[in-house]
Amino acid sequence: MVNSTERPRTGPPPNVTADIELLEELLAIERERLQTAVRIERDRSIVFPETSVIIHDIQKLRAAINRASATASQETPAGELELLSKFEL
Repeated sequence: MVNSTERPRTGPPPNVTADIELLEELLAIERERLQTAVRIERDRSIVFPETSVIIHDIQKLRAAINRASATASQETPAGELELLSKFEL
């Protein structure tokens, strides 16, 4: 890929239909990735477009966890509908 002119592409989005435990594990991984990306951006004084993808994945996972928790408790979390209207899951 060193001499490639092809742009790097992101992987598939996280599966947001999984159980809560897996979603929370994926959320923890994405948070670690975000911390690493932000640290690298600061060190190199550049901005990676992929960082926004990580942020969106975190938002999607958090919404899915909230939705799964609400289903388990039969309640709708406050603000969930607003969040879901912004992001397609």
